[in-house]
Amino acid sequence: MQHFHWVTARSKCTPEELFGKLRDRVKGDVQTAVRVTGRKIEFSPTSNELFHVARIKAGGNQTLAAVGFQLVGHQIVVIEQGGTSHAARAALQHGSCRLTDDDGRCFELWEFSRDALEDLFFG
Repeated sequence: MQHFHWVTARSKCTPEELFGKLRDRVKGDVQTAVRVTGRKIEFSPTSNELFHVARIKAGGNQTLAAVGFQLVGHQIVVIEQGGTSHAARAALQHGSCRLTDDDGRCFELWEFSRDALEDLFFG
C-alpha cells in the first residue's frame, strides 16, 4: 500500500456514505431473515437519515420488537426497543472505511447489522 492516498480515501469515508450502505445492507439482511426464518419482519425507510426494522406478530399487525437506525450528525445511532442505544462513526481503518464505536471497536457493515438485529431476527 505504498501509494495509498489516505486523504482521498478518508474524504470519501463519510457518515452519509456509510449510512446509505448500511441501509442497503440491512434491507438485504431483512429479506434474507424473512426467507430463512419465516417470520414477518419489515424494513421501513422513513427518510434519508432514518429507517426501522420491526418483527411483526404472525397473522397480525402488532410489533413484537423494533430497531431504529438514525444518522445523527457524524454518528450512526442504533435505537433498540426499551431505549437502549449505541453509536458508531465513520473511520478509515487499515485502508477501509468502517464503523468505529466509542470503545474503539471497528465494525464491518455486516457486523454492525448483526449486532443490532440478531436478537430481533432470532430471539
